[in-house]
Amino acid sequence: MVAMLHTPDTVLFVPDYAEDSLELQVTLEEFPERGEGGALADRWRIHHGEPEDVRWAFFHIDGGKWQDMVFDDLALTMPNLLAASEPALCREFNQVPREELAAIVHRACGVRLEEPTVVAVDEDGLLVRGRFEVKRVFFPATAPDAEKAMRAFHAMRSIPA
Repeated sequence: MVAMLHTPDTVLFVPDYAEDSLELQVTLEEFPERGEGGALADRWRIHHGEPEDVRWAFFHIDGGKWQDMVFDDLALTMPNLLAASEPALCREFNQVPREELAAIVHRACGVRLEEPTVVAVDEDGLLVRGRFEVKRVFFPATAPDAEKAMRAFHAMRSIPA
């Protein structure tokens, strides 16, 4: 990881590369675990668990290519409109019994997660971590604020199994 942080060219290996894959050019910027980037390190742990040996780095997207089109960084990045209310929404959504949260994921994705926990929320839906994987569950409609996200989540709860 240390060498990767100091090279001018960083290549990410994507195991499922296909002819129409999006290719990204990125710049890495190391950050200490304690300090300004600490919340991002904690966020990574929420999604993936405790790492054994790690150097933390921001990945800045410089640009990308897909088929014959080239995109700048602004076209490939989008802020999470619910970032400020995300922790409170995750806490609220995780008050639901795990069996009910598992049923929501199963209806949406066809997968039964063990020990489901909502780890992220944005205007399009949730990320739910299970014992072995993370699944994306889309809201029935876009939720650009916390109130609409709450309503969308409760609508998902009321859908019959």
